[in-house]
Amino acid sequence: MKTKSRRPAKRILMLCEGETEEIYLKGLKQSLSRDELRTLSFEIELGKCNDQASLVRQAIERLNKGRREKAPYDAVWAVFDHDNSQDISKVFEQAKKHGIRLGYSRISIEVWFILHFEQRASPFLKAEEACNYLVKNYLPHYRKAKTNHFAELSKRLSKGKENAIWLRKIKSDQSMHEADPITTLHELVYFVEDISS
Repeated sequence: MKTKSRRPAKRILMLCEGETEEIYLKGLKQSLSRDELRTLSFEIELGKCNDQASLVRQAIERLNKGRREKAPYDAVWAVFDHDNSQDISKVFEQAKKHGIRLGYSRISIEVWFILHFEQRASPFLKAEEACNYLVKNYLPHYRKAKTNHFAELSKRLSKGKENAIWLRKIKSDQSMHEADPITTLHELVYFVEDISS
């Protein structure tokens, strides 16, 4: 009689620039079933730095360390906001060169959250403006880096992904690091859905 062989776990690392991103991704992980989690080694960590370039460097270091230790990652994500960074194009170049995937939002992760409720192509001047808009219009109890709103947002996740794809089409004449607003967090969600199925 043949015994059922278990698939080896896929090793995924997600390094987050901020606590809001870390809280959101932990909510995404918690939404997976036990069976789905059996096939994943899902590491979600707050980066040791607070700028995008350092976060991507840390992701590259972890990717290389995994290879050296014969425990390679199947995917490494750097998850961060734009926050009016001056050298964001260099960050994108480095990530691409080393195979680091980006969970990116401009100007902040709240743009991704807002897309769960509406199509919006006009930019916010500051991250606080996007946060205030989200609180005023959709999530009155939202507190940045304080509460996990994944369960509430997940009810509208299909709409969020649909609107993020719509936004990318609207901004298709601009590179990812120039487009405002923009997000790639829907790509991260699709990735998790695909790899866990």
